[in-house]
Amino acid sequence: MKTLKSIIVIALISLSVVANAQSKEEKNFLGKWLTEDKTATVEIYKEKNMYYGKVLKSTITKTEKGVPIVGQIVVIEMKLKGKNLEGGTVKDVEENEEYDAKFVPVDANKIKLKISVMLFSHNWNS
Repeated sequence: MKTLKSIIVIALISLSVVANAQSKEEKNFLGKWLTEDKTATVEIYKEKNMYYGKVLKSTITKTEKGVPIVGQIVVIEMKLKGKNLEGGTVKDVEENEEYDAKFVPVDANKIKLKISVMLFSHNWNS
């Protein structure tokens, strides 16, 4: 019985250490962020172990097609992996396109968005 109690205590301590480690990493991303060009404020939040970003403010009110920008979800299904948010996409609301991306913490007040875009062409011949 003593051994079982010891195992339970060790398991609870381990879980609390893991939970605290994740919450420290989360703090690098959660909150309101001003985009580099200072045209929008995006709030990154967590929902069911995924991270999303919603446009709260924008100097541009609508896309060229008349779609409102405020309220758009522009960070989609990111996951915390190590120190980064990755595995999801970011949305270009003007083009209505999504791109693979990741966020990397720079310091307490800055995160870097890295977008994966590969443009290439192939000529196929018969």
